[in-house]
Amino acid sequence: MQSLSKTDFLNYLDNPKHFWVSKHAPDQLAPLDDFTRHQLEQGNEVQVIAKDYFRNYLFQDEAKYDVKTEYSISNGPLVARIDILVHDLVHDVYDVYEIKGSTNSKLKSEHKYDLAFQAHVIGDELSIRDYFLVRLNSEYEREGELIPADLFVIDSMNDEVEKLGEETSDLINAALAVMSETDMNNLEACFKPSSCPCRDICHPDLPEHPIYELSRLSKAKASLLRAQDKLKIAEILPDFELTHRQTVQRKAVIAEVPIIDKPALNEFLSDVEYPLYYLDYETLGLAIPAFDGYRPYQNMIFQYSLHVQEKKGGGVHHYEYLAIDREDPGLGLVKHLSENIGSTGSMIVWNQGFEVGRNKEMAEMYPDYADLLLGLNDRSFDLMKAFSKTIYIDPDFGGSASLKKVLPVLLPGLGGKYSEMSVSNGAIAMLTWKELIWGDSSAQEADSLQKALLSYCELDTLAMVEILKFLYAI
Repeated sequence: MQSLSKTDFLNYLDNPKHFWVSKHAPDQLAPLDDFTRHQLEQGNEVQVIAKDYFRNYLFQDEAKYDVKTEYSISNGPLVARIDILVHDLVHDVYDVYEIKGSTNSKLKSEHKYDLAFQAHVIGDELSIRDYFLVRLNSEYEREGELIPADLFVIDSMNDEVEKLGEETSDLINAALAVMSETDMNNLEACFKPSSCPCRDICHPDLPEHPIYELSRLSKAKASLLRAQDKLKIAEILPDFELTHRQTVQRKAVIAEVPIIDKPALNEFLSDVEYPLYYLDYETLGLAIPAFDGYRPYQNMIFQYSLHVQEKKGGGVHHYEYLAIDREDPGLGLVKHLSENIGSTGSMIVWNQGFEVGRNKEMAEMYPDYADLLLGLNDRSFDLMKAFSKTIYIDPDFGGSASLKKVLPVLLPGLGGKYSEMSVSNGAIAMLTWKELIWGDSSAQEADSLQKALLSYCELDTLAMVEILKFLYAI
């Protein structure tokens, strides 16, 4: 009989069909992408630091504590690997510590079920005193050498584990039953084809404009539509409850044309004030801060692209910056930006919350530039809102307001350039910069990486220039 690990159990909780495929047809699962591997690497770095801290500092007295890491335990078909098992030799009891690469800002349900599964596997084999969750302290700010005592937050999870005991037992039995099935015909497909690890199995032969393209589609609403055997947006009945944006999207799909609210578009564009500064940042967040002044996963802004347009219909000038040294990239970037961006006119961005948030962080880190950065926020203009609201809805956006979805529809020639680039999205950009700074690339390879990053970021701001021009033409 196959074993059921805690990873298997969490896969089951996420989606039973994905879990079945992982156990019976793993070759049908899509390989991990580079960004997922990056996330796993970040988690491994956290594990290494935490285990060293526990073994060599927190419980270093070998006369009182026996510390085991990656301790394996089994119970029938169930297997678990405990990150850190501390045996209190004085009282002859054990404490279980589960290490997570996330921060303490939000407790995820999977963390609780992870420990509850381990408790079920341990059963009566060990006398457990407490279960603990170890996470990164979101408020920890690096200054010099890492201080593990401040870097980690350790919370008791005994009460949570006890509350989930009976439910976890039932879920484990259900997972074992699914694992023993010879086929997956009775298992429900997931609700997110775009991120499904086995799309050909969960969602074969998806129709054009499936219901999953509906903007902000909830799982409950998707389930209702599937129960009605409605897989196409165009098939959704008029009396089915949709949000206003989903309703407009449905109308656009049925009409097979964009729906444009021109009065709303005119009002939207009336807030644009020249000169214009089309700005885009590229960032990387690391679990373990690499430089002083940063917190876990805080975004380091390593690059910007800026197109400047003095008047409507006028030409544009381009400025750019890319950090290439192994030091805090933010200070050099904001100095360079201050030399090329004026004190009046709109800052045009795509997804205002992101750039505004980064400017606030930089204003705190570099107070000499706070007036500039916070002033930019006061005059920011989010071009994405023309598409995230109901001003301009095209069925081919697929319910998204992402620049990578909007640009190819409005301006196919320009949008098609992304597919020709080695760096074609933000995730690849961050990993490319990570390789540039901490990798072992040759001088020639490093030059190629720099050019790829600069070309990608420049296209992002050029895209905003052309999209605004497109909207004005309407």
